Amino acid sequence: MFLDSYLSPKQAGVSLLILCPYFISKLDQLLCGSKADTWDAKTLMECCRPDHGYTHDSRAVKFLFEILSSFDNEQQRLFLQFVTGSPRLPVGGG
Repeated sequence: MFLDSYLSPKQAGVSLLILCPYFISKLDQLLCGSKADTWDAKTLMECCRPDHGYTHDSRAVKFLFEILSSFDNEQQRLFLQFVTGSPRLPVGGG
């Protein structure tokens, strides 16, 4: 590893332990998606990509986003878990 070439094994281990919480949170975000508290319609538009003839301007998509943004955090998490198998929105859309 890059740090190993500049630090003794003991120093490298300590350095990595200090950085570990940062790496874990970033890894969690990459693997599990965003931890946004609640979604508003804008967040949903950024994270969702309508398909099969639907667009962000479609009446059904706007209605869905309006309903989802009215859910509390727990309802949103449960809905997403049911639909996708993950309780979080994907990083950068899906």
